[in-house]
Amino acid sequence: MNIALVVPPVKIKEQYGSLSMAAPEMPSLGMAFIAKYLKLRNIEFDFYDFSLNTKSMDDFFLNIGKYQIIGMPVYITTLPDVISFSEAIKDRSPKTIIVAGGPHSTLFPQDLFVDGIDLIVKGEGEVSFLEILSQNKTNSLNFSSVKGIYFRNSFDFIFTGERELLQNLDEVDSPLIDNLNLSMYH
Repeated sequence: MNIALVVPPVKIKEQYGSLSMAAPEMPSLGMAFIAKYLKLRNIEFDFYDFSLNTKSMDDFFLNIGKYQIIGMPVYITTLPDVISFSEAIKDRSPKTIIVAGGPHSTLFPQDLFVDGIDLIVKGEGEVSFLEILSQNKTNSLNFSSVKGIYFRNSFDFIFTGERELLQNLDEVDSPLIDNLNLSMYH
């Protein structure tokens, strides 16, 4: 199964306005935790961080059809960018399943009930994302048993119920920063 974890490009000027010069450029720790959780379970994935606008998306979009599932974080300030990015992915690869997670997905999931997004993870995403991958691997694509997500059913999104919080945080370990060029962030 081909999986990509993608931090979409954001427009710093639009995100922070007149404070854009002071905007922090930080790696997405949520995605780094998901990456570590998958790596500890020997699940291969590609990781792209387009948030700094330093990487070309040409290669990503040239090979977009190879990905079965793409996971993306959503923050309140990046919502429009995530929606337009997910629509661009769907235009090129309609069968790719797009999973949105992060703070905005948890607080305002209804904002993500759009055509470009297939699944929305509420709360901690490590276990939910792993179960989504398992459902896709078995080709069942029946996500109703995956707790803590919203999934599309015809024209509606259905919530599967709250997922219990992780009790043992050692299962997650520290975030995976191997894929991040930390010198690019400040």
